[in-house]
Amino acid sequence: MEPSSHNPNFKPLSPESLTCIEQRRVEKEQQGKCSKTALNAMVVATTSTTANEAVQEEELLAVKDPDLQDGRVLPPSLGPFPEKLTGQPLEDFDPYYQREMTFCVVSKHFSGRRHIHRMSASRSLYIFSPFNKLRRIAIYIAVHRYPLQKLHCPYKAHPTSLEMYGPLLV
Repeated sequence: MEPSSHNPNFKPLSPESLTCIEQRRVEKEQQGKCSKTALNAMVVATTSTTANEAVQEEELLAVKDPDLQDGRVLPPSLGPFPEKLTGQPLEDFDPYYQREMTFCVVSKHFSGRRHIHRMSASRSLYIFSPFNKLRRIAIYIAVHRYPLQKLHCPYKAHPTSLEMYGPLLV
């Protein structure tokens, strides 16, 4: 059974999803070329509900959801998060970013809460795609909590060292 079948909000990033993001981005650029005055004149001229619904949908997509910002705790409104997807690239679940070349990674921190990390889906160094093994390892290290635990070990072992370097760490 696929891990994303539990919750439709969390879908693993795939090459097909990247092509869909690219198509949405191209559509957005083409719509951006159309002047706003012409768009407003078209909306005023047509009083059909479909035109008004399209404008309302565009206004909703133009606003970022403050609960889904990078570094924030994953809100419970999205539903339960599948454990297998922790640290894996996911399709962006914020409608604002669905037209951008980004993906999300959800990590689990010390407190047990899950945090959102947003990264670029374009090629890193013009070489590494998000599916490259080296880049996946780098993403895993960047969002994982264990490297931080190893940094904190010396301070736990020697409480006097925390007093000595305390002002530098704060």
